[in-house]
Amino acid sequence: MRSFPHRFVLLSVILLSLLVPSLAWKSAPAGEAVPSLSTAWKLYRAGEIYRAREIFEKALEKSPDNVEALNGLGYVALREGDLEGAAGYFGRALRLRPADRDGLFGMALVAYRKGKLSEAVSLLEKILVEHPGDGEARETLERVKRALASVRGGEVEGEVHLPPGKLPEKVQMPMRVRRRFFEIRQPDGSWRPVFLKAVNLGAALPGRFPSQFPEDPSLYRYWFEKMKECGFHAVRVYTIFPPVFYDELKKFNEERPGDPLYLIHGVWAEPPPDNDFSSPDYVESFRAEMRRVVDLLHGALDLPPRPGHAHGSYRADVSRWWIATILGREWEPDVVQDYLSSHPGEFSFEGRFVRGENLNAMEKWLAGQTEYFLAYEFDRWKATRPIAWTNWPTLDPLFHPTESTKEEEEEWRIKLGLPPEPGGVREYDNDAVGLDMEKFREGEENRAGLFASYHAYPYYPDFMNYDPVYLRARDEEGPNAYLGYLRDLASHHRSHPLFIAEFGVPTSREIAHFQPQGWTHGGHSEVDQGRIDLKLFRTIYEAGCAGGSLFAWIDEWFKHNWLVIDYHIPFERNRLWHDRQDAEQNYGLVAYRAGNPGPAAVIDGKGEEWAPRDVILSSSGEGPVRSLSIRSDESDLYLLLKLNPGANVGVAVVFDVVAPDLGEFRFPAGIRLSSEVGLEAALLFDGERARFLISRSYDRQRNRFRREIRPRRSLAGDFVPPLMKPQRRRITRKGEVIPERVLDVSYLREGTTDRNSPDYDDRAEWFFNQDTGTAEFRIPWGMFNVTDPSSRSVLFEGRGGDGGVRKTEGFRVAVAAYVPDGSGEMRASSPAALQTLPPAGEDGVVRNLPLYSWEEWEEPDYHSFLKRSWFILRDGLREIPDSPLVK
Repeated sequence: MRSFPHRFVLLSVILLSLLVPSLAWKSAPAGEAVPSLSTAWKLYRAGEIYRAREIFEKALEKSPDNVEALNGLGYVALREGDLEGAAGYFGRALRLRPADRDGLFGMALVAYRKGKLSEAVSLLEKILVEHPGDGEARETLERVKRALASVRGGEVEGEVHLPPGKLPEKVQMPMRVRRRFFEIRQPDGSWRPVFLKAVNLGAALPGRFPSQFPEDPSLYRYWFEKMKECGFHAVRVYTIFPPVFYDELKKFNEERPGDPLYLIHGVWAEPPPDNDFSSPDYVESFRAEMRRVVDLLHGALDLPPRPGHAHGSYRADVSRWWIATILGREWEPDVVQDYLSSHPGEFSFEGRFVRGENLNAMEKWLAGQTEYFLAYEFDRWKATRPIAWTNWPTLDPLFHPTESTKEEEEEWRIKLGLPPEPGGVREYDNDAVGLDMEKFREGEENRAGLFASYHAYPYYPDFMNYDPVYLRARDEEGPNAYLGYLRDLASHHRSHPLFIAEFGVPTSREIAHFQPQGWTHGGHSEVDQGRIDLKLFRTIYEAGCAGGSLFAWIDEWFKHNWLVIDYHIPFERNRLWHDRQDAEQNYGLVAYRAGNPGPAAVIDGKGEEWAPRDVILSSSGEGPVRSLSIRSDESDLYLLLKLNPGANVGVAVVFDVVAPDLGEFRFPAGIRLSSEVGLEAALLFDGERARFLISRSYDRQRNRFRREIRPRRSLAGDFVPPLMKPQRRRITRKGEVIPERVLDVSYLREGTTDRNSPDYDDRAEWFFNQDTGTAEFRIPWGMFNVTDPSSRSVLFEGRGGDGGVRKTEGFRVAVAAYVPDGSGEMRASSPAALQTLPPAGEDGVVRNLPLYSWEEWEEPDYHSFLKRSWFILRDGLREIPDSPLVK
């Protein structure tokens, strides 16, 4: 769930965002008048899907053979994710007109989305035969061919696997399985039982995709040093790194032979086209990657450049420190279900290294890949080590009574007379199918053993939070639902060690999932993160697991979670800015933050970083407000508000984010003022609280499923607190209704971001120095519905938008001082404003709002530091025994 992104999904999203049909090639014959369909296409391109669909449907009712209407409905279905519906419409269009360009292009997109890459290539090539100048089809063809190359098997041209030198007399085996724990070989040849403490490393620095690895050896050296100092035995990686990583690891470990940093290595794989794991091309692709991993870790591989992969000459033999292998990724349950439905039955597997009985087809496939990996390394290098394949709670072999499938939940919803979930249920079936390592046994030649590996976080899936057995679980400090789940999982895995290969909590502003003990998916400070991560490590130990690998070592900006992914537009540019609201970007013990050498401003009420050029509004006369200054970085918009010392007033700072002709033309908080431009956002401050508001039509949660989140012209002054819904309504298998949870995220957090202060709080967003009247604020870009500050893109769905966004020239701002009513709503006790900047006219209208703009960027500035959580883990990990609890 939190490893490298699914490249098919990434490319699919890019295709859907870029490849809205240009309609340069019209389906209608030349000269045919289709004004209503022209309107439909305009609405489609503007994002008004529902209105476009109505016109296409009416045209089809009037003329069932209208090819353009059929294509239009096909693209509407494609935009809505209805692949079968889209294929039906495009198929009808192509039966009527077999060479129709828009129909072929649409069918190619459907084939791509289904993973039928060869079919998509064939359809796009057919378009180019008839239309060789079709740049859109040619660009799409190149993208699909690159995706196809990534899943076809075999070595690439120029790939060289060097032959082994003299093989060791004895089998190289740096770690082995003993019953339900691991043993590491010591320099004298003895074996030491270990509770394995590891940390996961993804190495995408700000501005980089996950395949763009650092090449600086000193950075890897620093990371290795701090991992060991923190108390980790091993680092886990998911895929092949560049040679410098292994070179530096070898140097580092050779300098400390008695206390090395061990390596747990993965073999990455994408889901197969057509969800067919047994496809010969796909199997060979996966096995080619296995051979690469084995040989490079033995220092015997030359790997030429490949799109999306590391490459180079691998000569550092780090195999003596390579203690375990974890194959694959978190397989999506619908992908597994699809494969099982086409390969029903139970199977057995009998290999030299792996055996299994009563296996489903996916388990048999996993057995075959595990056997291949072990045999390849053993036969080629006379070496072996424990191996697992990646699993997660969504595919665990347990039955969870509270976790209904979508079909079960829908049956209960109808029985109970409840309304449908707005927008439908978008998550997986998290208890419909399972994969079980307990069905596996070591073959006769397997000396190192098998283990079960799970990515298991305390807050997801929802059965973690609702299962009554888990909720009753306790440790010496009190309730611990995570302990309940891990004990359940460990009691099932009686024949193999249980290794929790991912767990942890992130430091982020918002919460993406709840958890009964407060170990939520996000919403934590650095100190909270350290304490909870340490608690989770202890829980893993107390549950009888063989070890755990904490997620993660560094923050990575390229990531998205489900609450924000729809609002990172353009999708591929979110690596260029830091979203403090996104839990996925903030798991690291090593922070990567905006700005260099530090943020644009430290929130401390001192205002030392600010310059006269930052002032955007100032007062030349009487009034409580002296000035407002603005600056920004890759993470936040910063405000410096200067009041007269002792002023006891409320202040509203209002923003026109986009489209001056749209938005609220009245000020918020009941202040009797109007603006000559429409306003979308406001900051209210009364000296004790700071609150951010958004215009009702522009709030993402309230308008999420209308697909038309954009400002609307209003004279109501209707500003509301922004909402987020981390937890949807659930219905258990027994028909119990668990209500949804919606959060008001409008209040900013008081405190200081000065890391030298004993009161440092990394989540702080405002500080007020009453003695000087200086208040500083920072507001994350996402709160303003900025979808990409690096290109000044803001959310604008529907008419007037371009792919869901519009480019803003910047923010226009104004300030109004008022007498607050003292309530949490922070409204004005009297509608009259005490002061406005710019000054309001006699008609109560504020005009000539100044524009704050910022330069776009292609390379972000950033800085890095160890979070407070690192220090907490450094002090706490040593208190968790290095020997396992269960032997």
